[in-house]
Amino acid sequence: MIKQIIEGILLLSCISMLYAQGKVKVKSKVRYKYLIYLPDAYKSHSDSTFPVMIYLHGGSHRGNNLELLKEWGPPKLIAEGKHFDFVVVCPQCPSNKLWITDNWFDSLYIELYSKYRIDTASIFVTGISMGGFGTWQVAMDFPGRIKGIVPLCGSCKDSVNICKIRHIPVWAIHGVNDGLVSVKHTDRLVKRLLQCSGDVRYSRLENRHHGIWNLYDTDEIYNWFNEIYLRRKQSLKFR
Repeated sequence: MIKQIIEGILLLSCISMLYAQGKVKVKSKVRYKYLIYLPDAYKSHSDSTFPVMIYLHGGSHRGNNLELLKEWGPPKLIAEGKHFDFVVVCPQCPSNKLWITDNWFDSLYIELYSKYRIDTASIFVTGISMGGFGTWQVAMDFPGRIKGIVPLCGSCKDSVNICKIRHIPVWAIHGVNDGLVSVKHTDRLVKRLLQCSGDVRYSRLENRHHGIWNLYDTDEIYNWFNEIYLRRKQSLKFR
């Protein structure tokens, strides 16, 4: 219950900030700590680059302790021994910040590019709750670098600017009975993307509330990212 109250307060802050963003010109560039997972094939295929999946946690996992991230989502699965074909990166948002507060992506991108063999044309982002807000927003801020997003129960400033990401495959997921972030936020974004011929898939989950973390326990999201990645690789063969 306490976590839900904290999450609710944070999400109200996210929504308030989103609608005030028209006044904000430049975000501060910052570096956030992160967990990283390298696929089994990373060592054996030393000449290969690998796609990247960035996972953005919810508000209750903010702080200065990366171990907190292992409670839910991909970090939990990796800790339990699950294998991914992606480089999986799980940054941690500080306690006094939101994912939409600063520009954390630039420093992460540069560091990943300089230290690891990543496929810079295959960077995917997913996040839940506060991380869902961050997922929408990082795609809006970096539409040329992000190649696919799966925001869960998040939102983004609803304006014509959403059409900046119409070329990015989007799979939006939201529980119809969400009492913390209304499903109407995602309804509006999906409607607008469809109006500008966006590449969008929408799962509007009946009888589901805000707590849809269990969706990360199945392979559907990861398989969807992999399909986009393989489709892109296939298209390059015929150029």
